[in-house]
Amino acid sequence: MAKTRVFISFDYDHDADLKTLLVGQAKNQDSPFEIADWSVKEW
Repeated sequence: MAKTRVFISFDYDHDADLKTLLVGQAKNQDSPFEIADWSVKEW
């Protein structure tokens, strides 16, 4: 089954932990979605 690609947007200063959890879930073999991380890490 093809995985659904999702777009996520978040406040990096306050929600980085949520992003980390979603990326971890996406790496799970049984996850129905995938994430392409295009986050800006520095200014």
